Amino acid sequence: MIQLRNVSKIYDNGLRALQNVTFTIAGGEFVFIVGASGAGKSTIVKLLLKETDHTDGVIMVNNKDLAAIEEKGIPFYRRQLGVVFQDFRLLHDRTAYDNVAFAMEIIEASNKEIRRKVPAALAMVGLSERAHAYPQDMSGGEQQRVALARALVNNPTILIADEPTGNLDPFTSQEIIKVMNVVNRRGTTVIVATHDKDIVNTMQKRVISLNKGKMTRDLDRSGYINEA
Repeated sequence: MIQLRNVSKIYDNGLRALQNVTFTIAGGEFVFIVGASGAGKSTIVKLLLKETDHTDGVIMVNNKDLAAIEEKGIPFYRRQLGVVFQDFRLLHDRTAYDNVAFAMEIIEASNKEIRRKVPAALAMVGLSERAHAYPQDMSGGEQQRVALARALVNNPTILIADEPTGNLDPFTSQEIIKVMNVVNRRGTTVIVATHDKDIVNTMQKRVISLNKGKMTRDLDRSGYINEA
């Protein structure tokens, strides 16, 4: 479960990115966080990843108070998270297989486990035949699929995607979100920060809307977005 209670974030330059944001996401939910550029979507992602700290309020993730996590504990906290970004963040000197394997090497998984789980993760995103391709030889959609496989290979309880379809065409965007939906049906909590109205409208999932750092609405599965 993820819970934000009266969370505010003020950056060092004085920017008030979030103001008294409160919501709860139950385990196994699929939730879109929407809003225009500067609404606070990426700040929420950074807070959940412990890339920055909130100024006020409380953030709980799986019964853990994020404010209580010391710096040395952040890598262990992040092991329960899978993360997908708009710019893919792949290692361009490594193949698709090696990019996914790298996520397992970081947590010191055995070679046997890597050989078992990496092909399964690539198969889940439809890239079994592209395992030995390098990012520069792949389309944007394929690169995002590699990034998604990397995010999923360690079986995270929570998948967080920050504008995952921002660099993709509409068809490919739908395919990426469909994979996330499959992952969600298997029990993973999925949070997608996006301004892609078409994706949100198609999926009909819960929608949390932000505007200038404030939460403006929380819709459960009605989801048709006009102003996001």
